[in-house]
Amino acid sequence: MIGCIRQRGTLPWALASGIGGAALGIAFLLALAWLIAKLGDLRRWIALSPAQRETERMLRLDRFYPVCGRARAAYLILCFEEALRTSGLPLDPWDRVRRELWSVTERSAAEWLARIGDLLPETVLQAASLEGLLAERAGDPFPGYAYSKAEYEALRALYRQAGDALEPLAFLMERIFDAVESDSDETGAVHPLEAVGTIRQAEAFLDGLGVPLPQDEAAVAFLLRKREPYFGKPFPPLYPRAR
Repeated sequence: MIGCIRQRGTLPWALASGIGGAALGIAFLLALAWLIAKLGDLRRWIALSPAQRETERMLRLDRFYPVCGRARAAYLILCFEEALRTSGLPLDPWDRVRRELWSVTERSAAEWLARIGDLLPETVLQAASLEGLLAERAGDPFPGYAYSKAEYEALRALYRQAGDALEPLAFLMERIFDAVESDSDETGAVHPLEAVGTIRQAEAFLDGLGVPLPQDEAAVAFLLRKREPYFGKPFPPLYPRAR
């Protein structure tokens, strides 16, 4: 008994006490942060109208609500693949676009957003040339362009040759971009509802065109199992199976 009491005055006991106190302090701060976040959610919920609450409740019940951002984006790319398949356009010239889209499963969100932002038809077609595009961006924080001049010209030709078939494809590419953008901020919600709403919007768009939802059941089932917070861990792209 006396020996145990004496041990409390030793250096190991002091270190253990200090570490234990620090751990308790960290646990308290984490609990406080969680409580503050929950109170913020409660205030936001109270401020919603009944219709908004019902919309949010339905989004939380969506099958893609619990999955990570990469998996949500991959599902939207499958939607894009279905639209491309039924567009009547040859698939091979779109391989570059498709591979860039599918890189969302491996790249960081920031890198993917930068590259796809420069790949979107609206970006490529808004200027008469790459020089014109760079001139428009001269005052931007990020004035460069992710691809070479030859790649820019190839994309420009591809989009122009698509004609009227480009509009639905461009719409879906923008929805993929929007979903990744809302899912990429790790300081925000674990599973942002905006991305679920984007998926529903894309599905309704396909339905309006008479285009089926993604038919690869194995791929969809794989994505639904990616239940991870935020953007999620990288995984191999589904590109080879998407053709």
